[in-house]
Parts: sequence; structure tokens; C-alpha cells
Amino acid sequence: MLRAAVGNGESIRFRIDVWCGEMAFKDKFPNLFKIKINKVVLVSERLQSVKEGTVCWKIRSANMSQVLQNELDICISFLAEVLIVDSQDKWVWSDDDSDMFSVISAKKWLQQETSNSAVGRLEWCKWIPAKVNIFVWRAKMDRIATISALERRNIMIPSRGCVFCEYSPETTDHLFSGCFFSNGIWLAIESWCRIPNVFAFSIRDLVNLHNSVGFKGIKKVAFQGIIYIALWSIWRARNDRVFADKRLKVMEVMAEIKSLSFLWFRCRYNTIRILLSGNLGVTLI
Repeated sequence: MLRAAVGNGESIRFRIDVWCGEMAFKDKFPNLFKIKINKVVLVSERLQSVKEGTVCWKIRSANMSQVLQNELDICISFLAEVLIVDSQDKWVWSDDDSDMFSVISAKKWLQQETSNSAVGRLEWCKWIPAKVNIFVWRAKMDRIATISALERRNIMIPSRGCVFCEYSPETTDHLFSGCFFSNGIWLAIESWCRIPNVFAFSIRDLVNLHNSVGFKGIKKVAFQGIIYIALWSIWRARNDRVFADKRLKVMEVMAEIKSLSFLWFRCRYNTIRILLSGNLGVTLI
């Protein structure tokens, strides 16, 4: 990718361009970026060359919150070795040892970015609502508002523990695959769908579970949707406990999973015969 090499700093945007490190300051220090009215400021307007080897950054640090002060301290440490010199700014290709752009280096960079983005891919399930698919996609990328995710965004929560077990930190993987509550859901789904024991250590294992249980055709499609609905229902149960202090039991969540699965599958595949058989819920014929 392109990055800026600082000379006199008169053509490089201080917060928006990538010029110090591998990220733009607006992404590296989001809270500092938010409080600034003039966001398009040049490097030369914020830094000035000092012959003694020090760098001065024009900013007032009084009356700052602790989060802002921490970001400011880290930012100043990044700028400690930056010097403004009497030469023109230039742009270099950072993925090439020679800093020169070439088609082959751009191709390698695009291939690397494509492979790194595989975590964001999701096999869409067509018979469940889009909101459930989108939620599973966000959860797979760890982009849902768990306590750990909120703390990474400098949003402090009084309790760090899982709302179900109250012991382990509430991360995405723990909430859906490590907590005793979610494990109870997967045990019930094993019995209902008549599948072998579920061994899942992360949400990615759960999202891909329908590819490893031996189902084919319409049964595989149905089981995929059941897994997605289960993830959605666990999250809803979590939110009920956080915001409404409503403590649902495993069987209550399973009842919701079964009813939603039957309703949505029947509406999408109304030409397929479906049999309700006791505790097994939906059985395809």
C-alpha cells in the first residue's frame, strides 16, 4: 500500500494519511480524532522541526479524560523520532523493499488482503431472515457488543464476567462455545437433530458445523439454519439478562429455537412435508 514519507509536511494530512506507522492516526487514535473540529490538518501545521532534536505538537492536554490522555501519550511517543526537514514530501510503496511501485508487488498485496479477509466470509443460509445471517456474520468476525469488545473500544463496563456463568470474561468465543449455558444448548441440539457430540472451541467451529455432521441436501441446509438460529437465540437470551434481568433456562431457549426453525423453514420450503414428532421437533421426510 502507499504511505507518505515526510519532508516538510506541507502536503500530508496529519490525521488522515498513513505517514507514521502502518495506520492513519484517525484509526490508531479514534478518540482524539473525534474531539477535533478541524480534522483535515497538515503535518506541518502540527509539527515543527527543532534543531535540538525534539518535536513539538500543538495540542492542549488540560482537562482531558484518562482515555484521551492515554491516547495522547502514545501518540506523542510515536512522534518522538519524527523530524520535519527542508525537502518535499513524497509517496512510497510500502510493500516493496525498494519503495518503488510495481505490478507484481501490487498483485502480491491484493492476494494477501484477499486471504486475510477470509475470516469475514459466511455461507449464507437462505431460509432464515437476513438479520440472523448478518448477526452470525458479525459474530464470526467478533464484531458484536460483548463486554470484551466494548472494552477494546474504551467503553468501560462495571462487570467483565460472562452474564451466564459470571466467571470467565465475556468474549464471543466463550459466550457461544465455552459457557455452560451455551453448551447446554448444543447438547439439546445434538439430541434433537440426532447428531454426534459437538466439539466446538470457537464460533467459527459452530458456523461450519453443518459441513461436518454428515447431512446432505436439504437436511444440511436445514441444520445450517438451526445452528444460526441457535446463535441468534443465545445472543437474545444474553441481552434479556443484561437489559431486562430476565433469566431464561436452556429449555426455554431451545423452545424458541425449535419454534423459529419450524416457522421459518415451513414458510420457505412449503412444498416439503414436515412432521412434528415429540421432542425431536422438526423431522424432514
